[in-house]
Amino acid sequence: PDAAMRRRDSTAEALHGRLVCRPFKDPATGLTRTFWGRVQYRGKQYRPQYYTVVYEDGDSHTATTAALRKWLMPAEQQLPANITIPERDSDSTAAAGSMQLLQPQQQPQQQQQQQWQPALLPLPSMLLPPGELQPLLQR
Repeated sequence: PDAAMRRRDSTAEALHGRLVCRPFKDPATGLTRTFWGRVQYRGKQYRPQYYTVVYEDGDSHTATTAALRKWLMPAEQQLPANITIPERDSDSTAAAGSMQLLQPQQQPQQQQQQQWQPALLPLPSMLLPPGELQPLLQR
């Protein structure tokens, strides 16, 4: 990579761990709700989708630096006390979860029921705002 690409990679890596605050429209009510999320830098090999943003409700999506800057909070911003964001390694968790969904584990005398987990679905589902995929899967 040239010097400009190395600078972009370095800038992207520096945003790891930062908070975002993003509005999403609830499809059920039509109301807009703001969700807090945390940026996870995935690596330069994922450019331009450098990041996975994990939200307080467990949903996540990938993002570019340009998109991320729209929702990025100041570096000194603290997460509100009543909000928690799940900690996870986005890529390994998503890959492991995808495999688990494809190959359900069986328990003796009964099959383990699979729970829908947005963080464990393959990449295309991560492009939908939180809460929009589950109603589609239930149709």
